[in-house]
Amino acid sequence: MNITSELYKKIIQYLNDEISVAQLEDWFLPNFGLILSLPDCPPRDLAGDIQLALAEMSNGDRTEAELKALIKDIIERSDIVICASTPYSVSAGTTNPAPIVMDSSILSDAGVVYEAVIA
Repeated sequence: MNITSELYKKIIQYLNDEISVAQLEDWFLPNFGLILSLPDCPPRDLAGDIQLALAEMSNGDRTEAELKALIKDIIERSDIVICASTPYSVSAGTTNPAPIVMDSSILSDAGVVYEAVIA
């Protein structure tokens, strides 16, 4: 699994309350440098926003509920396209060369609005 796939998987697990914010941080912080090494793309931008929000939360400037709301908002505004094929493929933005493979129900369960497109 590539780093962008892992990033979205962890975020969706967090939004679905399958992992705690501490577990998200435990995965995220060691992988942040690798994500930042990606070319300019939505996953890299998302990681930067998450890093800032986690820092704000640890400083007491942001609550965990605000962190979740921020992540949901960013995902809803991003260029995520889910192709109705087997397996489902998620492409984050037009500059991301690697598709993210996951079941489309994961996003709907997290309350993320998406558009299914037949490939």
